Amino acid sequence: MKRIIFAAALAVVAPLAAHADPTVLRFGNAGVPVALSTSMAQMPFAEAVTKDSDGTLDVKVFVGPTLADNNNVIDRLKDGVIEIGTGLVGLYPALFPRTTVAMLPFESTNSYEAGVALMRLYQSGILDPELHDYKVLELGLYANMSVHTKKPVTTMDDIRGVKVAVMSKTMAQVIEQFGGAPISMQPSDFYSSIQHGVVSAAGIGWPGMPPFKLQEVVQYHLQASLTGEGNFTLMRKATYDKLPDKARAAIDKSAGMPFTLLWAKAIQAMDEQGIGLIKAAKQTITTLSPEEEARWKARAKPVVDAWVKSTPDGAKVLAAYRTEIAKIRAEKTPG
Repeated sequence: MKRIIFAAALAVVAPLAAHADPTVLRFGNAGVPVALSTSMAQMPFAEAVTKDSDGTLDVKVFVGPTLADNNNVIDRLKDGVIEIGTGLVGLYPALFPRTTVAMLPFESTNSYEAGVALMRLYQSGILDPELHDYKVLELGLYANMSVHTKKPVTTMDDIRGVKVAVMSKTMAQVIEQFGGAPISMQPSDFYSSIQHGVVSAAGIGWPGMPPFKLQEVVQYHLQASLTGEGNFTLMRKATYDKLPDKARAAIDKSAGMPFTLLWAKAIQAMDEQGIGLIKAAKQTITTLSPEEEARWKARAKPVVDAWVKSTPDGAKVLAAYRTEIAKIRAEKTPG
């Protein structure tokens, strides 16, 4: 009789165990719902991990600053408010100094080569000293942070003395080298600052044009690789390590280079969206002549030199990044 009761108990417990609730991973994303990075990168990643986890995970994306914003995403990860978080590298230069290598002026020209190079650096272990506490899900770059102005800029002389709204230390240093006057602020403040004459230009990438409507307050756009803004998506390593095997396997399948490539495609699409908006408004987009670009690059070199000097393993990291960029350019880039 005892054996029969025990078997019956097992028959009840087994289905319950098989239908245990999945672990919810809250994915904090301070962007906007309409951003292509949400629909083209973050949501597909979340859906793929959830599907592949065999019921052990439910990845929920929270868009907007409800759970985390760009300034507190790392704290929210540490506090357990979120389990996955996307943020901007440039807001954490003290935490991720080596990773800011991709943000240096004229080092990369698009999100694909920069993202792949960064992920390869991470996979090589060269970024471990600053990322060892995290499970790195992707690394990317909003490339071609350019200058958008009220008056045309075609030479370095045109930017001399111009007040430029910037969001990163690197961009501020670059603008200073060109004789401009950088003023740091959140990109959400760019519009009103230009509108009220606090600044007369914005240093930002093409993806920033649609959400901040900057084409309403500036008319001229210089496209150049003046710097970039790095992005990351991270989990705390301790959070990842506590997950069951199936859950970790599902994350591993979609994280790393696959997720980095999703981000690269999304950022490229955002670039095209921003440029399309400017063309539709019949505004002017200018690129530097080869001679003028060489002049700008030479003037920006002290920023690179200072980065190498102040960054742990700076020379090694920069050399490795340049090597990867050269390899990627020699490879066939996906269409």
